[in-house]
Order: sequence, then C-alpha cells, then structure tokens
Amino acid sequence: MMNPQTNKEMKQPILGLSLLTLCFSPETKIFFYLCHACEEKCLPKHIAAHLSSSDHCSNYFNYTDPNVQSFSWIPGLDMRNILSQEITKETNKPETKQLRLLDLPADLLKKLNSCTYSEVIRSLSENDKLVKLLEAVKPKRTMIQTYQTDSNRKHPLLGMQHIVECICVGPTERRHYLCTLCKLTLAPHMIIKHVLSFDHIYCYFREWHPSTLLSKESYTDYTTLAIMILDLAKQTLEIHATTNRDMKQVRLEPDEFTSVNFTCYSDALDKLESITQKKKESSLITVPTLGKKLESCSGFALSVKIYCQTVENIFGKDNSSDGYEPIERTPYLKLYSHLRFKWKQTQPAVGVSLVVTFISSEVQVEPICVCFACSDCFLESSVIQHLNSQKHIIHTLLYLNPWRLPLAWKDVEDVRDLCSAAWREEREREPDKVTMKILDLPYWKFQELFPPSYTKVNMALTKYHTYLKREG
Repeated sequence: MMNPQTNKEMKQPILGLSLLTLCFSPETKIFFYLCHACEEKCLPKHIAAHLSSSDHCSNYFNYTDPNVQSFSWIPGLDMRNILSQEITKETNKPETKQLRLLDLPADLLKKLNSCTYSEVIRSLSENDKLVKLLEAVKPKRTMIQTYQTDSNRKHPLLGMQHIVECICVGPTERRHYLCTLCKLTLAPHMIIKHVLSFDHIYCYFREWHPSTLLSKESYTDYTTLAIMILDLAKQTLEIHATTNRDMKQVRLEPDEFTSVNFTCYSDALDKLESITQKKKESSLITVPTLGKKLESCSGFALSVKIYCQTVENIFGKDNSSDGYEPIERTPYLKLYSHLRFKWKQTQPAVGVSLVVTFISSEVQVEPICVCFACSDCFLESSVIQHLNSQKHIIHTLLYLNPWRLPLAWKDVEDVRDLCSAAWREEREREPDKVTMKILDLPYWKFQELFPPSYTKVNMALTKYHTYLKREG
C-alpha cells in the first residue's frame, strides 16, 4: 500500500508498523495512515519521511518502552542514530511488523481525508464497534502514571507535582496535560517525552535549586550534560522525595473538556482553575521550595586514555627474536566500541580500568581479556557480557572500595544503584578520564596464553603486574 518509489527509497528499518492503521476503502483510491505513536495522520506521499524521522523514533519508544528514551534529551538529537541498536531489536520482532487495516465506507473515508488525527479518532469514536476494533488491534500506550510506578523504571521523573492531567470522563477517557513549570499544554504522546527532556529538567532546577545550572547555551555536549543531569536528578530526588511524586488530576465532563482551549496554556489554566475553584479544590499551581545549589562530580567530557604496553617497554627488545615491530595505532576493539556506545546512552561502563586486553598486532587473532577485579579470563567476544554482569559490578566495588556496597548486597537484584556507586568511586579516583589498558604482545608470547585461563595468564605475566595494574 506504499508507493513503489517511496518503498524503494526506504533504506532504514521500518519502525512502528504495528502502531499504524491504514484507513482505506475498496470503492475509492483514497487512503491514509494513522500513526498512534505520534498521534498524527499521514498521507501516502509523506509516510516514508514520517517513519524515518527522529521524532517518530522517539515517540515510538515513549509509547512502548520509555526506558529506551534518552534521559535529558535536547532538541536536534538524531534519535535513530542514538537508538540504532534498539531499533534493530524492535524491527526484528514479528509482532512489530503487522500493519493494521481499517476498511471504511467510501463516504466516511472521503470526509475524514481532510481531517486531523484527533478529528479522525473523535469521529471514529462515535461508533462503539469501531472503538473496540481500534483498541483491540493496537498495543496499549505506556501512560505516565504506569511508568511512574513501574519498579523497572530507569529514568528519574522530576517535577511531577507541576504536571496537571485533565481527563474527560467517558468510554474513551480522552486526556490532555499541562506543565505549570514550563507553561505548556501537552498531548498524551508528548508527556513522558517532555518530563524526560532537558528543557523541563532545566526549568525544574531553575525553580527548586537556583544557580545549580548555568545558562542553557553553556551546554553543548549532550553526553557530558546527560551524565551530569542524571547525577543531579538523583540528588534532588533524595532531598525532595515526598514532594516530587504527586501529579495533579482534574476530571472533566465531556462538555467541560471541550470548553478548555488546550492550544493556549494561559487560557487552559484559567479555565481549569475556575472549574476547580467551583468544586472547592486546591490550586493547580505548585509553589517550589527553594533548595541549595547542587554540585555534580560527573560533568566532564569523555576522554579515553588507552594505556598500551608493547614488547619494547615490558619484555625488552632482545626478547623479540622474531623481529617484532609494534604498530603505533589505536586498535579497533569491541571493548572500545562498547565504551563509546555506553557513553552515548549515558550508561557508562564500570570497571574498565580493571580489565587488560591482550592483543598481538603481528597476526589476526581474537584478543584475550583479563579482569583483575573478578580474577577472570575470557576471549574478547565475551567482554561486553562480562562488563554488564552483576558479578563484575559487585567485584569492581569490592576491589575499589567495599564500603560503598549496601547492606545485604549479595541479595541485590537491581544493579543500577551498584553501578552508580562504582561509577562515583571511579570518578573520585580519575575525575577526567577513563583508562583502557591494552598489552600488545609478540605472537610467541601471545601463544603461551592459550587456551586462556586466569591462572595461566597470571603465572605467565606475574613479573609484569606492576605495569598491568597501575592506574596510569
């Protein structure tokens, strides 16, 4: 149902097909798409550009799994690039490849062809059978209340006390939101995305912790910004734990809901305040409690130091009987790629400096990794799995500073707090860099490490531990 030329131009995976409804009629050539993730109606000639857009990508994950969204995102980010791995996973799922078709009477289709998404949905909602059909075939949107109470929620939610949810009572329960902090009205598909945005978070700190942040224009590096904001967000949540949780809610009758002009913030707020006053309910405006300036130890740019020892400065040149000449270049390694990727996702890997990667640039052979925190040895193909494991995170803390481990740490199921503790410890030790250690061995020495085991590597390189374990 897509133009053949448009289909040919689609070079990227099609994300969100299961959240599209194709409205058509066999009696006419008219057809259009409803994108439920973006709450937008798309004509056939625009659908390819829409599905390839960064906004659609972001809205899709807000609909299905907000944890995937980038915390403290800023306008202009290429979300398709940042979330490329998640897109690949999602588009490989069979259930995400099913396009929903809605066969409508020709007269109704012609009438709806000039309508907006909300007008189409409102018109279709007048028919109970159509409402049930639409609700049955499309996945349920992740609502902000659901995400807020989700035990697996990854992102902190700041300023929830400034969010006003307006609900139209009735079978479909239409919703709209106001953010009294940012003075905006927001549709349901925008609310989670808004609360996770840097714009909203900046306004929160400006009101609750003045002078904590510089001007918006001062922050140009998103990666640095996101890590710093995440650290500050955790601090303010500890301070204002009880006041950050409750979102205000206003239930409106259909005629009241229709009377509110949600296209204008001031008009909408005035109308809602007058309605709540008549009901003798409290004001919708939350007055901030001014707090102290917060400091972050995480606001720095990614600077990876690759600490590479070669045969010349460890084994001595005389030992290189095979004429070994180390290659002076930054090697392409899975660990390095993973480190860069995690940084983009604002989820820095921990314990990287405790892992040494052994390579031999003389031949093409899979590197060997040794983790001194875990006393473990493995091929480089397993390094990402190792770094993400609960064992590695716990052993990194045991190695660096056991006092950062919480009580009953052996029974901890959610390792995110442990990750944060390990990351803080590493930042206090090396505030401006991440050290990645590589040892380029001559092949005759590299062969002695096979088959790889921690005991074998430890014995073979005992006299060189000073070089391998030092923090550089």
